[in-house]
Amino acid sequence: MPKFGYLPFQSPYAIQENKLLLTYQKTKKLFDIGKRLKMGLLVAIIKNYQKVQENYKLRNTSIGN
Repeated sequence: MPKFGYLPFQSPYAIQENKLLLTYQKTKKLFDIGKRLKMGLLVAIIKNYQKVQENYKLRNTSIGN
């Protein structure tokens, strides 16, 4: 794929394609960041839930004894 930035003359079509490509790359980057954040949030929620479960079990066993 040729880099349009290095051409001495850019047709309107080439300029438009360049803008679309940049927009697509930025959007894709944002979506990737969003996916990573969502996965991190899920992991944090699951870990927190597991800790709560462990604490609950510990509390119940200590009361039972």
